[in-house]
Amino acid sequence: MICALTVWCQRDRYNISRMQLSVLQELAYLAVTGVMKITPTAAMEVLLGLPFLHVMTEAEVQARICKLICNQQWKR
Repeated sequence: MICALTVWCQRDRYNISRMQLSVLQELAYLAVTGVMKITPTAAMEVLLGLPFLHVMTEAEVQARICKLICNQQWKR
């Protein structure tokens, strides 16, 4: 999973990946909340108390990379 997150982080820097993440995120929010399709994603995030998916992913990747560096397992 660590390697996958690292690769995803690199892809996330491109707009197309962010758009794909936001579409997936919006579909998940719609399924969980049951609100109408025209409800803004930001409003659903407030309802659910969740941050943006790409922000959570980036934070997780940075934490994993720091852990790998501290354990001397990170190869550049």
